Amino acid sequence: MVYLSKGVVQNGSSRNNLVISRCGKQFTLSGDSAVVWLRGRFQLGMTDTAAHHFISKRLINDGLVEATNELGDISLYRLFLKCVICHAKPKLFCAPLTKQEKILWIWISQAGGKLTISELIWLFTQKVEPDKSLLGKNNWSSLIHTIYSVDTIADNILETQMESSPALAETTAAVLGLLRKKRIFLI
Repeated sequence: MVYLSKGVVQNGSSRNNLVISRCGKQFTLSGDSAVVWLRGRFQLGMTDTAAHHFISKRLINDGLVEATNELGDISLYRLFLKCVICHAKPKLFCAPLTKQEKILWIWISQAGGKLTISELIWLFTQKVEPDKSLLGKNNWSSLIHTIYSVDTIADNILETQMESSPALAETTAAVLGLLRKKRIFLI
């Protein structure tokens, strides 16, 4: 099983006693539960034992993990669909970003609202560059009107269309890169 962890580690946590906040709830994880959650915090985690598989199932039920038994770009896309992508406050010294990661970082951190993975893929597919007229809270409506049309506004249409986008692989890889570089977190 591969998975992504969701939630925010709270101050005062240690590797052996994690306090995770997600959607107004706090969870305390210790021992192997903390190990399993931490494995998926900044990258795709993998369960390697029956015990860790059992723990990941419990974390899924708690809403702290999204998991799949499949590998590949579409599976990663579907995992990200179940997560809210949030920008993290960058550290003083950060790993450099690729061109795609820089563009995504601008969209994620300056869009004025939370963009889904399908919306980010659409922006890459259509080669929409981050522009002042589409960034910020005052321009959120303009950005949403740019992304959604009569063809994509119905339930899950955009999500389904983006599964076959030529930009799916590069966009999910860039989002995973931002996660690894601790520029985003998932809730």
